[in-house]
Amino acid sequence: MAGIGFQLEACQMSTRRSTDPVQGDAAEHLDVARRMIDHAVDDIRGSVWALRCAAVHGQSLIGAIESLVTRVGAGHRAQIRLHTTGQPFDLPDFVTGNLLLIVQEAVFNALRHGDPNSVEVNVSFDAEAAAVEISIHDDGAGFAMGEQRGPEEGHFGLQGMRERAERLGGRLTVESNPGVGTAVCCRVRCRDYDPEISTDDEVTVVAETEDQRIAAR
Repeated sequence: MAGIGFQLEACQMSTRRSTDPVQGDAAEHLDVARRMIDHAVDDIRGSVWALRCAAVHGQSLIGAIESLVTRVGAGHRAQIRLHTTGQPFDLPDFVTGNLLLIVQEAVFNALRHGDPNSVEVNVSFDAEAAAVEISIHDDGAGFAMGEQRGPEEGHFGLQGMRERAERLGGRLTVESNPGVGTAVCCRVRCRDYDPEISTDDEVTVVAETEDQRIAAR
């Protein structure tokens, strides 16, 4: 894709030197194509990074989210804050990895599309019910529910988060309105997972499967 971008840029430079109005129109289309390539490259880089983050190697959910908040917050003007309630309890790596990716996608969506001043990540543990609830709320631009872009337009973020929540036997909800930001909430209950599901091999298989899906798209 980088090579395609270079070729488009070369074509664009050639058409800009021409006084032919038709060539001028071509330059405009080439500029749009080049920006589409840049956007696609950014999305692919983010997806690859997300898949590699799935293996948490025993790191706690709070520790993993703290690392994410610190890393992402350093490069954006928005304040990203993490709040926790309840007594944390151990989660399988498989659960922690998928919850982390839900948080990551929600935060990235907020920063990429909402231009917020702040993003609040709330993690609530209910040890008695063996449940974890995570909410991500931003004060950004928001959107009208039902009008957001989906898989048909090449946007898989919301669908991916829902699929991860369903994989854990939980549910994910999204609420948003123009001008008031977006709230993403996910609640899952711990189950008796197959002991082999949280091994490194299983996480690798999950990543490879999703990598193939992305490539197919």
